[in-house]
Amino acid sequence: METTFQKINLEEYDLLPYDPTSDLPVCTRDGKSVRVLCTDRAGIGFHIVALIMHEGIESIETFSNYGRLNSRVTTNNDLFNYKPKSQVRFWYNVYCRSGGGIILGDAYTSEKEAKEQSFANDQYLETLSYTVNAETL
Repeated sequence: METTFQKINLEEYDLLPYDPTSDLPVCTRDGKSVRVLCTDRAGIGFHIVALIMHEGIESIETFSNYGRLNSRVTTNNDLFNYKPKSQVRFWYNVYCRSGGGIILGDAYTSEKEAKEQSFANDQYLETLSYTVNAETL
């Protein structure tokens, strides 16, 4: 069986302290995908066994009950649960209306896309961002 791992885009997700009882997915501090194999390994200290994808190769690691790879220092491979961000950001282009006043253009999900579209109109003034709670969408 082939398993596909993808690096998580951390701009789209909130990282939460690792909880082995959570149903949320797991990634590393720097966004690498993780597959937890077990949370009850026999022995002292590092009871969590997981696979981490490193540049196309799975490595097996053991972690503390808190998802720490090393009990003395934080590392990029420490475990976190993640969920979609609770806030969503949109970008709008602002245009000068002929005869005075301003109007907002379409909403875009990235600043880059909004700015690329802005120069199609010579009445462009600026690009503004707006953040809303995802629950209100």
